[in-house]
Amino acid sequence: MLLKLRNFIGRWAKRSPAGALLHVALLLILIGALVTCFGARHGSVVITTDKVSGSFVGDDGGGVYKLPFRLRLGEAEVVYHDGSTAPKDFKVKAEVTSAGRDVQTLSLSMNYVLDIDGYRFCLKQFDGDGVVLSVNHDPWGIAVTYAGYYMLFACSLWILVGKAIRRMRGRWVAVASFAVLTVCSAQASEVSDAFGRIRVYWGERPAAMETMCGDLLSRIYGKDSYDDKPATEVLLGWLFEYDAWMREPIIKVKGDRVRNALGIDGKYASYSDFFDAGGYKLEPLLGDLDDKDVQQVDERVKLMSAWCAGTLMKIYPYHTVSGRWEWLTPVDSKPSKMPLDQWTFVSTSFNDLARYVSLGNPAGVVRELESIADYQRKQLPSLSESKLDAELFYGRFCGTLMPGVLAIVIGLCCMFVWRDAKLRRAVVMAASMMLWLWLSVLVGLRWYLTGHFPLANGFETMQAMAWMAALGAVCVSFRQVPDMRSAAVCMLVSGLALMVCTMGGGNSISPLMLVLSSPLLSVHVLIIMAAYCLTAIMFVNSV
Repeated sequence: MLLKLRNFIGRWAKRSPAGALLHVALLLILIGALVTCFGARHGSVVITTDKVSGSFVGDDGGGVYKLPFRLRLGEAEVVYHDGSTAPKDFKVKAEVTSAGRDVQTLSLSMNYVLDIDGYRFCLKQFDGDGVVLSVNHDPWGIAVTYAGYYMLFACSLWILVGKAIRRMRGRWVAVASFAVLTVCSAQASEVSDAFGRIRVYWGERPAAMETMCGDLLSRIYGKDSYDDKPATEVLLGWLFEYDAWMREPIIKVKGDRVRNALGIDGKYASYSDFFDAGGYKLEPLLGDLDDKDVQQVDERVKLMSAWCAGTLMKIYPYHTVSGRWEWLTPVDSKPSKMPLDQWTFVSTSFNDLARYVSLGNPAGVVRELESIADYQRKQLPSLSESKLDAELFYGRFCGTLMPGVLAIVIGLCCMFVWRDAKLRRAVVMAASMMLWLWLSVLVGLRWYLTGHFPLANGFETMQAMAWMAALGAVCVSFRQVPDMRSAAVCMLVSGLALMVCTMGGGNSISPLMLVLSSPLLSVHVLIIMAAYCLTAIMFVNSV
């Protein structure tokens, strides 16, 4: 029996060496996991500036294990995003003392581990007095497991490209021209355009006012425009024409219970509908926390109230004496250490703006808005005008509803309606190229604005999936195959991913969470989304 098994394995390895080595790689990964399970030690150690630590407490019931060196905390600091109060990173310097060596000062930070003599340390908890590090001692299990993963990756490449390399005849197909997707910029008045270019602290970062206005109107009204007016014009109206706009039906309302309490029939209510002589009409309903319709409508009313009161308009950056950034609103009180000339501008500029609006002087309004923008650039020189232009462009053309619908319609027509192979090829080739170029521009702009490959939330991952499916449609459409239904399936999957982006919302840009600030994030999520994309394509093709 063993002889037959050996002969079978020998013939299989000779016929498919890549497949045999791939199974060896899987076996190595399992062996590495087994070694880790029985031989690794995990725990945590607390290091402070006034105490040397030479042991760590294990996670296996509280056992104490000695370290071959001693640790003491050198420095610990929080790094913030520029112009923001959101933490960007935690950095720690540890002094390491071991026998026969001088004292070493080594650094570690979020998602960047510290390796010392087979012991790996990661940040677990951070405060002003001490730092808690997680400890992992697994020299053999990690080595065996990583060797298995490296072999698995190499064998997968061998299987995927081996036949293609053997069949290659040295001919390369060059794409001579691309379809260019052109867009027309939305027309906006000079005042709303200047207002939209003001920076405001929104979403834990200095964002364009136009971005904030679009997010606010989408949350309150459900769309980023009202009665063909852009969000900046609408929110300017809320500020300076309060009485007129408070009677506009602009707050989205769900649920018969809420509509009955307000005394309305439609989907939208005005701000004035929520109040009468008895006060806030939703007050008796707020005690029911299970009624999501009531809670959502109440949140929309509070957002609108906060905007009209000025508490959301954080447009004045101020660098405190402690080294942190604060963003002040026109209704804030004077910070104790703020210079008088700086406070004079902060406390009077918005009042001057309101005065120009009341006088009907658009030139004065634009001039005052430009002075606020100059103040922001002076206080925070790192603000980039090119990033501002990119953010405004992205905000106006990042909608995924219409491209998603078109991609789905074209994909279904190419699969079931159009029988002419030439027509099908021409339509799929042009549509997939335009869709992929458009998505490439959006992904590139978002990458530029965030500083990392956009894969940090649901919107960004589905956008990446749509981009990969569109790329698959482009690759298939340029192959000389008689049936273009596979390319049409790719278009369908891309359109469905874009529709998921639309339904999920949450396309606002925010700083990357600390736990995700790893260089392996992009590789990790891209591989997962590529797998989902290929699975969806294979599923539809099979059906």
